[in-house]
Order: sequence, then structure tokens, then C-alpha cells
Amino acid sequence: MKKSIFLTLIILSSISFSFTTNNEWKEYKSIDGVVIYTKNAHCSTEYNTSKNEYIVFKYVNTNDYNVRISWKLNLWNNDICRSCDLPSPNEYEQSLDIKAGETLEYNCSDNSPAFKIFKSSEKANLHPKVEFKFVNLNVVRL
Repeated sequence: MKKSIFLTLIILSSISFSFTTNNEWKEYKSIDGVVIYTKNAHCSTEYNTSKNEYIVFKYVNTNDYNVRISWKLNLWNNDICRSCDLPSPNEYEQSLDIKAGETLEYNCSDNSPAFKIFKSSEKANLHPKVEFKFVNLNVVRL
């Protein structure tokens, strides 16, 4: 009896640990008072009921003034860069205005490319190797 309770507790704690580690924000980059975080998220929408996995972003302005951040996203799928040699302007160039002390965070209904990168889909059996890098990341005081 004690062994089964002990084993159950170990299993429950490992399950709980795996859920919390997958949902924690990790700092990606900090520049001029703006901190960018990433995590993986599973979302489905009314238009796509399969659960897709995304790399999602949170932007925190720790400054006491408003800023505009801008960057170009270099995105690799299976070691092929989809955006590295595109002429400007293009869909991978992003900018966000963030108020003093404000946090902007992805939610599943957000379709802005500044907040998510498609990672995989269970329905379509798509699981590419995805890598990204923010290049020419710039913070300007507004």
C-alpha cells in the first residue's frame, strides 16, 4: 500500500513538473529596457480545431517611457531560412509600440506575427525543426 502511494506521488509530481516547465516564459533577449520572453503554446481556434504548437512571445517595457521596438525575424524550417534573403519590406519585419511599464503577451486568439511562430500541427502531422533569430532589433523612445 505504501509503495503504491509513493509511486503515485512520484508520477503525479513528474506530470506536474512537466506541465509547469512547458508553460514557463524564458528570457530570449533584453535590450534598452525591453525584455522579450518566449515559450511554447498549444492553441486551437474556431477555424482550426486541431491543436497547433507555436513559439509565442511576451514583451515587457521596464522603462518609464513609451518605446517602439522593431526587428526582422530570421526563420528557419528544417535548416532552410525562409526569410534571410527577402527584399525589404516584407512580412518578417515587425514593430510594436509598448507603453511605459506595459507587458504585451500572446494569447491564442492573437494572429499578429509579432506574437507567434508556427511550430507544429498534430492534424497535418507537421513537425518541422524550427529556429528563429531577431535581427536588427532596435528600441526607440517615443
